[in-house]
Amino acid sequence: MNFRLTLVLVVTLAVILGVIFLRPKTTPPAAPQPPIVYTIDEQTLNFIEVRAEGKRESFWKDRDGRWHIGSVTGIVVDPQRWGGIPFLLSGPRSKRVITESASAADLQAYGLNNPPLRVTMGFASGDQFEVQLGAKTPDQGSHYAQNKGFTTVYLIDETWGGVVSRLATEVPIPPTPTATLPPLEGPALPTQRP
Repeated sequence: MNFRLTLVLVVTLAVILGVIFLRPKTTPPAAPQPPIVYTIDEQTLNFIEVRAEGKRESFWKDRDGRWHIGSVTGIVVDPQRWGGIPFLLSGPRSKRVITESASAADLQAYGLNNPPLRVTMGFASGDQFEVQLGAKTPDQGSHYAQNKGFTTVYLIDETWGGVVSRLATEVPIPPTPTATLPPLEGPALPTQRP
């Protein structure tokens, strides 16, 4: 093989590899994230009150981190139903922002002038925060939502509202254990008639 031809091939290969490996890396733009309605630290959450469908229920966390129904000394919640509730309440994402500055007419149209679902959260610091869910969208897939004291209206997925509202309408009381009785002892009873 010719030295010149080999040199041309090596130089060509070096240029190609240089173009491939040394060109600036461009990353595709990140997909826009849906807006966060609010965010809280679930570890500092120690009180939850849910008002839905004319019912109201509260939940309190004791010093050992267990959640109770109605008061700090109330019945401990059913762990099967409670599992991820504090995490769920720590900060839902919105499908989108409807308006940054809702008027009184907007609040009426979105069912937020008298919201059917309200969730109040309390913290170890003594602070409280409330999120309000109004009417459902025409396709029934979302709720209009607003943080109390703010003017922005969001869309929150209907399933989030459904899970939260059931805390008041179907309180997570642990199931009653079934008693098992010991077998009866004594003489055997006849199984056939004489």
